[in-house]
Amino acid sequence: LNLSKAKTTENMMNNSITSLTNNYYAPNHLQLTRQITSNSNGDLLETKYYYPQDSEMNSEPQVQNLINKNIVATPLVTETWRNDALLTRQHTTYKDWGNNLLLPEIIQAKKGSGNEETRVVFDSYDSFSNPTCVKQENGMYISYIWGYNNTKPVAKIENIKYSDIPVNLITDIQNATTSTS
Repeated sequence: LNLSKAKTTENMMNNSITSLTNNYYAPNHLQLTRQITSNSNGDLLETKYYYPQDSEMNSEPQVQNLINKNIVATPLVTETWRNDALLTRQHTTYKDWGNNLLLPEIIQAKKGSGNEETRVVFDSYDSFSNPTCVKQENGMYISYIWGYNNTKPVAKIENIKYSDIPVNLITDIQNATTSTS
């Protein structure tokens, strides 16, 4: 069951603000594609979600592979608008990493009318789809070592690529999380 409308009233310092939210779902994939909220101050806030199945995403890399693997619940693009002015946009690009891993490669964001800027580049993943190395917008690499049978990040190492960390150090850290002593 999808909620199509919601009305909320907030009381702040003897002043009440009423908001009405309308949710819109795509008939072809039944996911939330737009959420429009109007409040008693006259603001109109809109969030738009674009999924792999949406025609606007046809030119995105790996979109057909995402659909074929049924990786369709996470938006590739999310935009936030206020009174018809773009506030923010986030764009995720996927990559085929081999070994049946189809995961994010780049996350870009923009504010207002500015240019899209790369915020995060995923450098590597392990065979469990855990990110092992990311590069931030400032160029710094951050590596993660996953323990407890590859279910939790147990170490974060900055300024080094995962592939440059000695394998025995990674193994020692992972083994320490599964030790029974």
